[in-house]
Amino acid sequence: VFLQFLEKHKLNMVIRAHEAFLEGYKYFFDYKLLSIFSSPNYIMGSKARIARISREGKVSLTEVKHAH
Repeated sequence: VFLQFLEKHKLNMVIRAHEAFLEGYKYFFDYKLLSIFSSPNYIMGSKARIARISREGKVSLTEVKHAH
């Protein structure tokens, strides 16, 4: 269903937020769905990430450090 959604709407990828992962992100569907979380130490030392998208459409992830 997700891949059909991408095709129907002529999308290459979807980036969504607000699901906590220990590494701060997780890819699904062969890197077509990226789920990120941007609050460090939310659960047992979890990391946080932000996504940057280049003009060419390349996605890179940067770790968000916890401010003390």
